[in-house]
Amino acid sequence: MDRRKFLQTSAVTIAALGIGKSSRAAESSARSWIEVRNYHFTSAEQMKGFAELMSKSGMGAMNRAGAKPVGLFRLDPADNPKLEDKGDPNDLWMVIPHASADDFAHFEYKLGADEAYQSSAKEVLGGDKEHPPFKRYDTLLLQAFASTPTITPQELKDDRVLELRTYQSRNQERAANKIGMFEAGEIPIFTKRGMPGVFFGGAIAGWDLPNLTYMVWHESLASAKDHWAKFQADEDWKKLRTQPQYKDNVSKIIDRFLRPMAGSQI
Repeated sequence: MDRRKFLQTSAVTIAALGIGKSSRAAESSARSWIEVRNYHFTSAEQMKGFAELMSKSGMGAMNRAGAKPVGLFRLDPADNPKLEDKGDPNDLWMVIPHASADDFAHFEYKLGADEAYQSSAKEVLGGDKEHPPFKRYDTLLLQAFASTPTITPQELKDDRVLELRTYQSRNQERAANKIGMFEAGEIPIFTKRGMPGVFFGGAIAGWDLPNLTYMVWHESLASAKDHWAKFQADEDWKKLRTQPQYKDNVSKIIDRFLRPMAGSQI
């Protein structure tokens, strides 16, 4: 790689990741830290009990701890026939926004100090070793893109579907390049073609790194196919995707369709 190309590549990486001088640091501080949690359960009954707790009191406690809006979702294998592992119907997915990295770090402490929540959650969260609230959970921590610094909840229709998409890249530079591509004009095309974005974020820690992960809204599962057909046919998208600087910036796409559960604020 010659020096000019190296500097251009480095500039894209720095811009996309929000690293640099004080003005960029100020911009970075305004961007949400978005936590995507995937809870695993040993049975449908265990999952149901945890979901009911989240719906009845967990969401309110998380809001009081500074996280709002919070999303609570299930993955139906029937909605995801192309997903490699087909998805576990006993899994729960949550989207939890934090105003800062410090808020993320102290989030569980705030929940632990919420007496009203802890009292209502005691039966579910305080079980003995034979009756844990869940098996395990995984967390993917994202920082929102500069152009979409916070979560934007959409209409809370009963049949709405949220599409969670992860774009893996072969290295950090290509991952940052793909973020730059989104910032350069890809994001408005989603809204134009009927699937507005809920959030867009670059992964800081978690699974399948390096990656970016985002969520878009569909009024129904049936509408998703039409939205994507219109997106692929969009002239602005065709121009953007053929620009040589964006070549080979995604190595794998993981696509999940999620159904909101009772109490979900997204």
